[in-house]
Amino acid sequence: MSTSISLNCLVLGEGSRRIFLVKIPVNESVSILKETIKEKRKDLFNNVNASILDLWKVSFAVDERLEANILGMGFEKTELLLATNEPPQLELNCLVLGEDGSNIFTVKIPSTENVSILSAVIRNELRPTFDHVDAYTLTLWQVSIPDDSNLKLKLSELDLADERSLSPTQVLSSVFLQPPLREQVHIIVRPPPAYLPPQPPRASKSDTIGLRTKGMAIDDLEAVQRASVKAGQTVLPPSSSAVFRPFLAEQTDRPIWNGRPSTNCGIPIQLYHPSFAKFLRISRGDAVEIDLKPKAYSATHSLFHSSAVLYTNKAQRIAGTSMYLGEAIGHRLPPLDVPWGEHTMHFDGALREVGALVVLKEDKNEVGTGGCDPPHQCALGFRTYYIQKKTKSIRESCCCPSFLIALAGPWMCIFGAVFVENVVVQQLTDFIWIGGYPYDDRKLESVAIPPWFSTQFPAVLPFCSALFCWRACCQLLVPGLPLPGHSGYPKNPSKAMFVATTETGVERRNIVVKFTQRYNAEAHRHLAAERRAPELLYCSKEDHNSADFAGLIMIVMEYIDGGKTAYQQYGNRRLDQRIFDQVEEALGILHGRNIVFNDLRYPNIMITKDQRVLLIDFDWCGEHEKVTYSVSLNDARNTPNSINWHPDVKRGGKMAKEHDTFMLNRMRPQSDITSLPLATTSSPLGKRKARASGDEENEGEDV
Repeated sequence: MSTSISLNCLVLGEGSRRIFLVKIPVNESVSILKETIKEKRKDLFNNVNASILDLWKVSFAVDERLEANILGMGFEKTELLLATNEPPQLELNCLVLGEDGSNIFTVKIPSTENVSILSAVIRNELRPTFDHVDAYTLTLWQVSIPDDSNLKLKLSELDLADERSLSPTQVLSSVFLQPPLREQVHIIVRPPPAYLPPQPPRASKSDTIGLRTKGMAIDDLEAVQRASVKAGQTVLPPSSSAVFRPFLAEQTDRPIWNGRPSTNCGIPIQLYHPSFAKFLRISRGDAVEIDLKPKAYSATHSLFHSSAVLYTNKAQRIAGTSMYLGEAIGHRLPPLDVPWGEHTMHFDGALREVGALVVLKEDKNEVGTGGCDPPHQCALGFRTYYIQKKTKSIRESCCCPSFLIALAGPWMCIFGAVFVENVVVQQLTDFIWIGGYPYDDRKLESVAIPPWFSTQFPAVLPFCSALFCWRACCQLLVPGLPLPGHSGYPKNPSKAMFVATTETGVERRNIVVKFTQRYNAEAHRHLAAERRAPELLYCSKEDHNSADFAGLIMIVMEYIDGGKTAYQQYGNRRLDQRIFDQVEEALGILHGRNIVFNDLRYPNIMITKDQRVLLIDFDWCGEHEKVTYSVSLNDARNTPNSINWHPDVKRGGKMAKEHDTFMLNRMRPQSDITSLPLATTSSPLGKRKARASGDEENEGEDV
C-alpha cells in the first residue's frame, strides 16, 4: 500500500503547460503541502510565507476545457474553498521543572498530534541546551496555572507523580478538551536527572555585594559544586575515562565545561583570574610587554630539538623533553602520583603550591597514540585531583586556577582550568608545532610560548597560597568585578551575564553586568536618553584603567525589575499595537542617527511592568552601510532554529536600516497590515508610515 500521494498542481493564472507534480505522505497536513508547493515553485514563492497560500481541491481533466473549468468554479479571491481543513493548532506555554516563570516558553503543535510528538517539539525548542537529550526521556504533565504573582507558590504545590504524567500515545485533543488559555502554564517538563536545573536560590548572605548568576546565589553555586564533586567520585581514572566511548558518556552524564560539545561551555575563563586574560593577550599577539631572557630562547631552541626526535615510547619522550620544557617555563614539572580508591593516578608532570595545582601536564608519544586525547585526559585529571577529600579546603576556598599542558609528539596545546560550580576548561592556544627545524628565528619568536608561563606564575602562585574565600579572592584580584559563575540552562552559552546588588551607604541597587566581544555604547546612551533603553552605567572600553578581560568588554546597566521580554509575553504572536508603536519609535530614534540596531528580535525587546518598551542588547549596533555583521551570525534559513533575517543579511556583510525594517514588519499587528496600504522600505520609522505586506510573517506564526 502506497504511503504517499502524487498531486498535479497549477498556480491560478498560469496555463496548463505550467502544471507541476508534488509528492507528499498521505498522513501529512495541508500546511506541509503548502511548504512542499512553495519549495517546488521557488521561482514564485521564495520570499512568500507558505502559510498564506490558498489551496483548492479540484478534479479537472487536463484537456482543452481546463481553463474554462477553472474560471467556472465561481469562487472569489477573498474566499478560501478548501475541501480539507488543517487541524486546530494548540499554543502551549511550557516550563522546565525547577525554573521560574521568566523562562516560560511557547510551542505550537496540531491538536491531532500525540504527546511523544510534543516532547520532540519541546526538545527542539530548548536547543542547544537539549541537543543531547532524547525526546522520549522527557516527562510531561498537563497543568493549568495562571502566570501571575502566585505562580511560584502554585508550582511548589503541584503533585507531579510519575503516574500522573502524560502518556506518550495520548492525543493532545484528548488532553486539552478546551482551547488552553494564553495566560496560563499548560505543560511542566522534567528532563532526565543530568539536565535538571538548580532549584530556586536562597537569599545571598553577602554583607556588601549580593551576587547571582542567572538567578543563582553564591550558596547555591557551592551546592552545585558539591553535587559535581559527588558525581565525579564515581568515574573511572582519567586514563580510562578519556578514551572516546567513556568520554562521550562522561560529557553526557557528568560533563566538564570544555566546549565538547559546544553546549558544554563555561563562561570565558579570563573572568576568574587576570593571569588568564594576560596569557590570552600574549598568545594573540596583543601589545603586552614581556621580557624574554636569552636563557628562555635557548631552552625553547633545545625543546625544538628534543621534541622532533622520534621516540619509541612515551617514557623516552618524557625523559628527552621534560628537562627543556622545565627550563623554558622556569619551573620543573615532576611526575605526580595521587591515590584514587584502590588505585593510584599518575600525572606526567605537575607544579603545586601548598597542595593547589598550578600546572598539570599530560604527554603522548605521538598524535594518535596512548588510546585517548591528551587534552581530555588532562582536563579529567584536573577534576579528579580536586574532588579528593584532601583538596576540599582548597576547592571550597578559591576557584583553583591552573594551566594545563597537553603534549602529543611535537605538538603542544595550553589550556586554562578552574573549578567553580563545575570544572571549566578553556583552550588558550592552538596546537603549536614545537618540532622540526630549530634555526628559524621567526619560529623561535612565535613559539616562545612556554616562557609566558614564567610571567604568569608570580600571579597564580600567591593566589593558590592565599586560600581566600571566593568572594575575597574576587575582590582581591579585580576590585568590583562580579564573581563569575554559570547557570544550568544558559540561553546563550557564549554570553556571560550576571545580576548584582551594589551597596553605597544605605542605598542598594540591582544592576546587570555582562561581558561581550563588541558593544555600541553610543547607541545605548541615545535610546536611554529617550527612556527607550535601560540606563548604561559603565562600559569598560571607555575606561583606560579598566581591568584586563582579554578582548571582552564589561557592560554595567540598570536592572529592570519585573520586566519581561517580548518573547516571554507574546511567544511567536505579533505585538499589540501599543507595544509595536513603541518599538517602531525606538528604532526610528536609532535610524535618525544613521544607526542600525541589527538584532531586532523578541528576546531583545523588554517590556516593563507599566508596559513601557525598552530595547536591550546593543552588541551588534553599527553605522548604516559601514559596520559589518559578525562572522558567527546565525544565517540558517528555513530551519527550526533559524532566525530568517532579511535576504541581504550575511556573515561579514554590511548592515543596513532596511534589515531592521524587515524584522520590524514581522512584528506588526495583523490589523495594521490589512487595513493600510503598502509602503516602501525607505519610509521613515518612528512616524508609523511603513506598512508590511502579508508575506512578511513572523516565523512559525499562522495568520
